Amino acid sequence: MKYLRKAVTAFLLVTTAFTLSATTWTPATWRGESAYAAVSDTGDWHAIVSVERGRLVHFGVTDDAADNLILATPTRDDPVGWGGHRVWLGPQREWPRGWPPPDAWEHSSAVPEVEGNTLVLTPPATGHDWPDLARTYRWDGDRLLCGVRVSGPARAVQVIQIIQFPATATVLVTPEVSDDAPSGYVLLPFYARNSFLKEFTSPATVETEGERILIRHGDEPLKFGFTPRALRSLQQNVTLTVAPESLTGEPAGELNQGYYTEVFLGGREPFIELEQLSPPLNPASPQREFVISIAGAKSNN
Repeated sequence: MKYLRKAVTAFLLVTTAFTLSATTWTPATWRGESAYAAVSDTGDWHAIVSVERGRLVHFGVTDDAADNLILATPTRDDPVGWGGHRVWLGPQREWPRGWPPPDAWEHSSAVPEVEGNTLVLTPPATGHDWPDLARTYRWDGDRLLCGVRVSGPARAVQVIQIIQFPATATVLVTPEVSDDAPSGYVLLPFYARNSFLKEFTSPATVETEGERILIRHGDEPLKFGFTPRALRSLQQNVTLTVAPESLTGEPAGELNQGYYTEVFLGGREPFIELEQLSPPLNPASPQREFVISIAGAKSNN
């Protein structure tokens, strides 16, 4: 409930600052793939969504590939994966194959539909008694709102939204130091480590700068956990902010002790992932949706 109150309050505060306009998603072609493109209300930012990858693949100051600030691999045959905006349902330990995620989430095209200012992408049914999902994208001022609607089987699931960035990006975070997390963050378990660490020696890839920390890609794979907050990626003199916005539906328990904002450094894998996760959502809720935002700002820092 604490997460829900914080997220909804933040969403209400920021949405009142903008007047929505009729931003239109227009059919386009991106790297030979069927796509939709739309420009922010102010005209300062461009977003492209690939239908064949079923996800956001471009966010930049123009629609030129050289200005893309998120990672998108050149083809769907790239061993790195498809990049861009990844969406999964959790907990991951309950996935039918363990790894990788079901193809409906990670390796499927989607059916597009434009609903007013919103682009809705519906991938195939997930199967394996997992709920189905739909992605939504719409501009609110200069913020791109990325939503995930969950429907289907009566099963409590967590919504996981991930934005992939090139390994050259620097991640900026203002952590929350507490007795529970003396460093302001925890080191989460993942495939390279099974332990959940709250006290540790600061990794070499982390630098403290005033009240914030800077995280850079290194040789060692790492996964950082924060209480829900904004994450920033700095590259090409532009900062992108990835933040939780709103949550619809009642939480059903807690995962990872409430550390729902995560940063993953891929080690030998050439990417950084900024992740925003929901708590598990009660299947009895009439609606289940988790929305995050991506916002750009030109920076001299």
